[in-house]
Amino acid sequence: MARDRKLAVAMMAKYEPLLESDVELERIKLALECCISPPNVLKHGYGGVDTARLKRTISLIRQGYGLPRELEAEEMFNASFLPPEHDRTIK
Repeated sequence: MARDRKLAVAMMAKYEPLLESDVELERIKLALECCISPPNVLKHGYGGVDTARLKRTISLIRQGYGLPRELEAEEMFNASFLPPEHDRTIK
């Protein structure tokens, strides 16, 4: 769907003949922009993490809950199980 929106709509139309292609293309566009492919995903690929952002989040959570220590980003996220970045990005 992310790589070929028109193909995705054509496939959906096979199962839902009342579908309006132009409306569905716009829905896909909105879904990709807000939820499926936000800037962080475009930059780091699906499953990737912006380490600086993760560190800020950890710090905020520690402060908010009064936790005794701040965890390292590496304690929270390990990318070694992910496929190579080029396989996780939208081109």
